Amino acid sequence: MNIYLIRHTTPDIELIYCYGQTDLDVKDSFDDEVSRIKSVLPKLDNFKIFSSPLKRCAKLAKALDVGKVIFDDRLKEFNFGEWEMKPWDDIEKESLNFWIEDFVNRQAPGGESYRQMSDRIMDFFGELKNSDSENIILVSHGGTIRAILANILEMPLKNLFNINIDFAGVVKLSEKNGKIKVMFINR
Repeated sequence: MNIYLIRHTTPDIELIYCYGQTDLDVKDSFDDEVSRIKSVLPKLDNFKIFSSPLKRCAKLAKALDVGKVIFDDRLKEFNFGEWEMKPWDDIEKESLNFWIEDFVNRQAPGGESYRQMSDRIMDFFGELKNSDSENIILVSHGGTIRAILANILEMPLKNLFNINIDFAGVVKLSEKNGKIKVMFINR
């Protein structure tokens, strides 16, 4: 089984904002980014495609035009709760620093911890591994893709930001006999 993890294209927002699960649209570079993604994917018609329901992922999943898209809330980005759409510099420093010290286990106010996000994405991924499809596309977010990779690589979640996932980046995983290998990142 081949699993392609695709991060959404560039969101239409300045990166000074904390935006996690905020439902943002994408930049005008969308069509060019989609073309680049399509050039990385094999020319197959039999993909099973899953996507976060957030607009920046849903739009990409539909544009790939490889079949019916199955949306799943577990594929959403990290929930920053009360911090959503606040400029990072406007978030109260003491609260932000407390969270940063142990973001894996501490929840953003009104949001979730990275452990909670990882658990929900790996719940989905566990079901995905049982699919009878040979080729799967998962359109999601940087945080969720990092969580999948951290789990596959048996890497502590606190180190997940050591993995860079570009906007419109494609990660290929290959599963055989229950073992998953990372074939490439950011193509």
